[in-house]
Amino acid sequence: LEACKTDEERLQLTKKIDEWVGVAYELREREPSLFDELLEKVSSDGDPRAIISRLNKDYEEGVKGAVSEVRELCNAVIEGFKQTLSRLWISFDGWDWESEIAVWSGATEEIIRRMSEVAPWAIDDVEGALVLNVDEVASTLNLKEKWGLQSKEIPKLTLKRADGTTLYTTRDIAYALWKLKRADKAINVIGVEQSLAQLQLKVALALLGVRDVQERYLHYAYELVRLPGAKMSSRRGRYIALDDLLNEAVERVKAEVEKRGQALSPDEKKEISEVVGVGAVKYALVSVTASKPMVFRWDQVVNFERNSFPFINYTYVRALGILRKSGFQPGGDVDTSKLTDRQEREMIISMSKYPQMLVEAADELRPEIVALYLNQLSEEFNSYYERVNVIRERDEETRRARLMLVYSIKTVMESGAKALNLRLVSRM
Repeated sequence: LEACKTDEERLQLTKKIDEWVGVAYELREREPSLFDELLEKVSSDGDPRAIISRLNKDYEEGVKGAVSEVRELCNAVIEGFKQTLSRLWISFDGWDWESEIAVWSGATEEIIRRMSEVAPWAIDDVEGALVLNVDEVASTLNLKEKWGLQSKEIPKLTLKRADGTTLYTTRDIAYALWKLKRADKAINVIGVEQSLAQLQLKVALALLGVRDVQERYLHYAYELVRLPGAKMSSRRGRYIALDDLLNEAVERVKAEVEKRGQALSPDEKKEISEVVGVGAVKYALVSVTASKPMVFRWDQVVNFERNSFPFINYTYVRALGILRKSGFQPGGDVDTSKLTDRQEREMIISMSKYPQMLVEAADELRPEIVALYLNQLSEEFNSYYERVNVIRERDEETRRARLMLVYSIKTVMESGAKALNLRLVSRM
């Protein structure tokens, strides 16, 4: 405060200090023992920033002590990720260490050397740091016109700091080259806030001679998820853990299952609540276009009546119930001319569109197409279910045709759920 030259500067700094004191209070309320231990360590370090910078530099240089410290922390975090992902029925074929691929291999230094040779005119030395003039490169390579960026000025990219360490985007260029050597196309699922860094990366790839960058290196950008009444900030430690969200969803589904599933055992109710609760969260996230902000509302996410995974799964259970009670088995001839009802025709038309719709969803990277389709099909079937009693149909040929229609709907719902990595329960 003493260094401030004006009252306005002192006022702004005071506000900032007050804000961070509030943040510290929130963090201590959540994890008092951990906060106190961290505060003691940071306070006794003298210059924490210098220590962190040194640790980063030592890690990039492969210093044994730094590597073991960083890897121990990273492995603990990754194991936590794996536990949560496992609950979501998600796994990865492999996990890549950026340091091994991009840094210790010498790949990052190599790309900086190659860019310096190919375009020395585009790299500046700014007080010891190497900076790439991305906008100049994009203009020179005619990328602005090709990519529709004529009115956009692309900021410069720092390739290497004055202390010799590299930045995330620089290392990501090396990682991108590594991926493109092993695949025709790389789809990078990264938040929309990284759009600038991804654009700078693409320009750098083009400078390094990668052809068809726009087609081969895709940024699948996703927006933030907002919860009403919740303010989140990673820098301030304000967040809602996915595990907590899943637990809440399971409890809400469990309350509904208790009302509806009187004949179910406690173990069945527990399993159903877990599968449908987790599916409800996954479906809510995937049913909104990734590039659009999403507002997460519980009254929509676990709504058993419309526009949700519980609604879709409940519809699936209804279809199974009809087939189970009727003892229907597919096979043999079915006279589809007996399906003269308007809604029957509409559902047949809807199902006929499913294969092409699935292809479009994959080609356009838009899983929400499948999600919304499943909801639409569920609405159509529920309306039909409320109006037509399939099992009690007296004409045997009509009854069999209608049961085949129900079986087809069940099959399409199973396929769509599998495409979205959702699991369906058979009772509810």
